[in-house]
Amino acid sequence: MKHHVGEILDVLERLLPDQSPVVEINYLTGGYSNQNYHVHIGHHDYVLRLCLRAPPWPDAEISYLNLPLAPRLVAYDRPTGHMVTELTKGSLLVQDPFNVEESAQYLREIHAVIPKGIRTHNPVAICLDHFMKSGIKNELREFVETTQWRPLLEVGCHNDLNPYNIVRTTDGSVVTLDWEFAGDNEGLFDLVNLCYGLGYSDDEFDTCATLYSRSQHNSDYLVLTRLLFQAREHSWALAQIALGNDRGEIRAQANEAEVEFQRIRSKYS
Repeated sequence: MKHHVGEILDVLERLLPDQSPVVEINYLTGGYSNQNYHVHIGHHDYVLRLCLRAPPWPDAEISYLNLPLAPRLVAYDRPTGHMVTELTKGSLLVQDPFNVEESAQYLREIHAVIPKGIRTHNPVAICLDHFMKSGIKNELREFVETTQWRPLLEVGCHNDLNPYNIVRTTDGSVVTLDWEFAGDNEGLFDLVNLCYGLGYSDDEFDTCATLYSRSQHNSDYLVLTRLLFQAREHSWALAQIALGNDRGEIRAQANEAEVEFQRIRSKYS
């Protein structure tokens, strides 16, 4: 649900007490667990994020937001997670997608810059927690409970690399948004996330993994990572619904992830 203008102005006054009057506020679509607004103040353009629930790791998120890969952080409220960043001007990747070679290069570049040791993103443990919150038992939950998947090469990862979180800027650089779930993880998990979001074919998944690894990758491990990623997307959506964030697009994510999980398992079993 969108916030009332008065609520938005109150948050902006707390986060940016010395700024000029707000000229314009526009709702930005795409947020599943937060609400985002384009705010024009004086001669500056910002993005205001209003969290429905406070992020569990605010200090870690701030560390990642200070990377050169991220938009410039202007203000952050630790108790709520509300924050202001500079607006990144350009095209979302969903509008101007990477080809396979560009995706592999982008992944190598961000994994070379994201530091390790800030926090860990364990997708197996996260899935189990989501399923527990949802109370649902199904084939995807059984897969997570029995999988032997473990990171083979752990790097600093973004862990939410959908094409709505990546911007090709007007100066030719790339800026990555939404660092709420960043943490050390298997690098191929980011690759699977990006390739799935860009609608790559199974062959393109394999090609991107080979280019990213710069050598022949472990095909079975890539398939296992793809299954785990779909389990995370599915379980996250189920947990959100159980917590009251019951929206059509979240139910669609739960269903689409389950369908893709079944397709991958059927093809490669």
